Order: sequence, then C-alpha cells, then structure tokens
Amino acid sequence: MEQIDQSLIERYLANELTLSERNAVERRAQDDAQFRKDFAEYQLSIEAIKLSERDALKNRFRQRDKMLDQKNNGGRQGTPFYMLMMTAAAVISILVAWYFLYTPDRTIDEAKNETRDSTFLVQNPPVVIDTLKTNKPVQPQNPSRPKSVKPMQQIFAENFEAYKDETMDIASRSDEEDLTPTDKLLLNYWEGNYKEAQVAFNNMTPKDRQNDNYRFIYANVLMSLNKTTEAGLILTGVQQNHKSIYASESRFYLGLCNLKAGKIEEARKNLEAYLDDQDVQHKEKAKKILAALNE
Repeated sequence: MEQIDQSLIERYLANELTLSERNAVERRAQDDAQFRKDFAEYQLSIEAIKLSERDALKNRFRQRDKMLDQKNNGGRQGTPFYMLMMTAAAVISILVAWYFLYTPDRTIDEAKNETRDSTFLVQNPPVVIDTLKTNKPVQPQNPSRPKSVKPMQQIFAENFEAYKDETMDIASRSDEEDLTPTDKLLLNYWEGNYKEAQVAFNNMTPKDRQNDNYRFIYANVLMSLNKTTEAGLILTGVQQNHKSIYASESRFYLGLCNLKAGKIEEARKNLEAYLDDQDVQHKEKAKKILAALNE
C-alpha cells in the first residue's frame, strides 16, 4: 500500500475528511479493487489491534495481581508479559488471514451522517423604535423573569466524572512498596488519589508517558485537579493520534475541557462527533449537554 493511500484511509476512518473527500474515497473503493482490498485490510487491522490492546491491558492487570499474590505466598512469577503479547499477535494474524480467505469482496461501510453545522444561528431582526411618535423608554419584556443561562463551568461540574471501566479495576496493594510508577498511576487513579496519580505519572519512563492509553488517564487526573487547559492539549493529541483504546471517549472529555474554557462551538463539535460513535460510555450526558447549549 502506498503511503499516500494509507494516510487517506487513516483520515477516513478517523472521520477527518470532508464530505466530498469521503465520497471520493468511496467511489475509488468501488472502482479500484486493489484499493478496496487495502482499505478492508487496514480497517480490519485497526479493529483487531484495538481488541488486542484492550485484552492485553486486562491480562496485564490480572498478571500483575497474580505475580503479587505469588510473591506474598512465596511463589514465583507466572507467564511473562511478552508471551501474552505474542499470543495476541498470533490471534490478529489468524483473523486477517481468515478475512481475506472468506470475505475478499468486502466493501466499505456507509459513511457516518454528516455532522450538522452548529454554527448556523437564527438571528432575530433588530427592533426599530419610532422616536417621532413616542418618547417613552422601551421596557424589556417580562423584566421579572429574565432568561436563565447556565454557566459553562456549572455544566462542566455537573457532568465531569473521571473515566473508569473494568480494564482499570485492579485490587488495592497499598502494602506493596515495590510497585512500578505505572502500577501506582493505575492504583491511585482507580482509588481517586489524583495528586498521587499525578506524581506517579511524572515518575514513569518517557516511553510509558508517551503511551496514549496512559496519557488519556493522565488527562482525567489533570481534569480532576482542575487543570483542564493542560488536559485539553493532551486529549487533543490522543484524539488525533487515534491509537488509544480510549480515542472515542477522548472526544467527550475534550468537549468538557472546551466548555470549561468557554469554547462553545468547539465543545459542540466534539460532543456531536462523540455521539456519532455507537460504542461510547457517556452518550446520555453528551445529549444533555448539547440540549443545554442549544437552549
């Protein structure tokens, strides 16, 4: 696959193309059998990688607990982590091979509905006062009942909650003194000790600090500590890289950071894009926030 084609397919799957560009990609996939095959192979690889990363993360947590239990009981370490990764790679290879043996003519999924243009606002016509007929001051309508506009910070406070799912649920090992900084990040994050989690992240290796899964968790730590500006920059990178298993959820939390900063249109754009994804955790919250913004 040529580099330009790979970049085009990546942007298509990340929903970063305009409607005309998406239509062009789909027409090419219909007319060009090789491009259609490359597209299907790349899309399947991305889906398989996401599944394997999630399973690997779960296995890492289970393996760590098993190792700690064996240590407490005088046992030895279990299966090394790299063996789990080799197993996941083998599963991915089998899935790709099966796909091309049995479904060689798979077509591209229908494009998602175009995100509506939320910048179009209906403006009321200006009120013209005939000063020749009256000198009476113009009184506002219903002065005793002004329209209530909920502050953006209040909307943020009502809807923010640090993201958690079963992959992060690990047993507390507060009596262990030899935990790695990565383990300490996960433990303190799960238990709501966000200052300790921040320290643990800063003590991680440079490679681990660049991992988008841990960066997403760290962004939630910063939001919990009311550092939404820095968190927003991290979430923007996570969302654009599209390598994290939390890439979809990053849009919701980026939208919350936009709200806190008063960037209403950016918040609306991210929340609407978030709702386009079916497998997300905070769908009802996103709908509630958009309804409040449209009042």
